[in-house]
Amino acid sequence: MTAMAPPPPQSQPQAQPGAAGAAGAEQAQRQGQAQAQAAQRQGQVAQASASGRPPALTRRALASGTPRQLRIARGLAATACLLPGLVGMVEIASAATAPVSSPTQTYAELRAGAAAYEAKAVVAAVRRQSTAEADQALTRVSTQLGAAALLYPDRSPEIYRVGDQLAARQSQLSAAVASRAIGSTAAVPAAGADLTSALTKLENPPAARSVVNAQHLLIAGGVGLAGLLGASLWLARKTRRVVNPGLVAGLLLTAGVSALGWQVLAATGTGAAVDDLAQVRADAAQSVAVEAESLATVTPDGTALQSKAKGYVDAADTLIRANSGSWTARAADPWRAFATKELTAAQLGGADLTTRQGLVSGRVADLKTLDTTLATLAREQGAGSDQRPNAWAGYGIFALSLVAGALAWTGVGRRVAEYR
Repeated sequence: MTAMAPPPPQSQPQAQPGAAGAAGAEQAQRQGQAQAQAAQRQGQVAQASASGRPPALTRRALASGTPRQLRIARGLAATACLLPGLVGMVEIASAATAPVSSPTQTYAELRAGAAAYEAKAVVAAVRRQSTAEADQALTRVSTQLGAAALLYPDRSPEIYRVGDQLAARQSQLSAAVASRAIGSTAAVPAAGADLTSALTKLENPPAARSVVNAQHLLIAGGVGLAGLLGASLWLARKTRRVVNPGLVAGLLLTAGVSALGWQVLAATGTGAAVDDLAQVRADAAQSVAVEAESLATVTPDGTALQSKAKGYVDAADTLIRANSGSWTARAADPWRAFATKELTAAQLGGADLTTRQGLVSGRVADLKTLDTTLATLAREQGAGSDQRPNAWAGYGIFALSLVAGALAWTGVGRRVAEYR
């Protein structure tokens, strides 16, 4: 058997002598590029250190979102600067167009009008006379109630309730007049508890609009300053710089805007003299209304009525004596003439009904004389105490806030520019 010869060995591929050299050259090129980039970064750092600026933004810094955070901080800082100026402009414009009347004056005049109507209406009903003068007083106070409800919408329910109770009181007294006109001897009904409760609400006037406006501005200023202070602290930690000139300038100017706006609004008002005169008119009218209550009872408690009426008279007398303004000298004699005719407990409770009718009618006439004098003084005092601000002051304050916002925007913007 013939042995088969083994197959010839396969030839092995020969290695390409240039492949290894190409791979080494490519690796050397990559290393050279990496070294060049590292050298470039080191050069940027050295150049930035020499100039005092932070190095240009690297890919890692770009990934961290620092420029985006700085842009957000820039917008918030500018908004914080604009907020007090915008609120101040709106509030000053509102105060500039508001009626020249304080809540104290308005509510005191409402009390005076309601009390004057009650006294006149009761006297007319008891004496079976025309209620025309009382109806005029009711029309006047109803108009004042409507105006007050528009001025103070948050208090409109209690104001309208007073109007409803006065209308009900008019119907009650009109029925008494009709009944007595046909021979009835029944006593005129006294004012009900609902009317008394409604009128008691008028003894607590709301805060003056200028005070509310100033409070709004102070809140806006506080929010703005807190935002700017927070932005300053955050920027100092982020950039490792304690002071940002633009942001600090914006903060200081915003504080000045808030203080200036508050000063403008705080000076708004009608003056204490007008409020005091309105209080005196209200106390005088309420004292006479209390004296008129003696006509609504067959056997009135003269001591209780006189004590209640005297409380109103003493309050007005104390107010006049505590003031040293020019109006007090002119009001002293008319007030003294009114106060010295105050009815005694014996007159209110001991005299017969006919005598009481004459006495109370005289007090209503005295009230009319005094009220005319005090109203004239109030108009004179009010004409010289219109302290409403000029709307242009609000526009000026907003312009300053725009400058503050521009400073803050520029200050933070410089930090953003360093990352470009």
